[in-house]
Amino acid sequence: FDILTNEVLPRAQSRLKSGGRFRIWSAGCSNGQEAFSIVMHLLDKDPSLQDKDFRILATDIDPKVIAFARSATYPERMTDNIPEDLRKQPTQLKGQPAHKMADACRNLVRFKELNLMSAWPMWQAFDAVFCRNVVIYFDAPTQDALWPRFHDALLPDGMLFLGHSERV
Repeated sequence: FDILTNEVLPRAQSRLKSGGRFRIWSAGCSNGQEAFSIVMHLLDKDPSLQDKDFRILATDIDPKVIAFARSATYPERMTDNIPEDLRKQPTQLKGQPAHKMADACRNLVRFKELNLMSAWPMWQAFDAVFCRNVVIYFDAPTQDALWPRFHDALLPDGMLFLGHSERV
């Protein structure tokens, strides 16, 4: 998240000032925690993003986890690792014992079903793609086929974020 906020965000802010867009894809988003973590970190750094052309696409193959993610409601045990400074933001988590993401965060994330092995319907490139701890579940030939596709989904200066056990 440091690289996202310190390297990717400044380039995007420059583009946003001139009317451009800022897009992030969370591939294999599971229950949405990664997408909302991204949004919380970025809004903490630049609250004006919620008023700009900034969106996160969060995809997963499982319709049940997508439905859960869309609900944007998490039991307290799933929010324990959120840093206190982000937890206290007025645009973030609210409620006990379940926390619901505030509209300021929810409005920036779109959850969609997507099989990474199928055609990808996205037609514009992303500033960043988060694919953390997803590709490790595929065999080596499938991984080798996915890397160029992720590359093609990125802007020329875009970044691909991988999990600690994934290797290109």
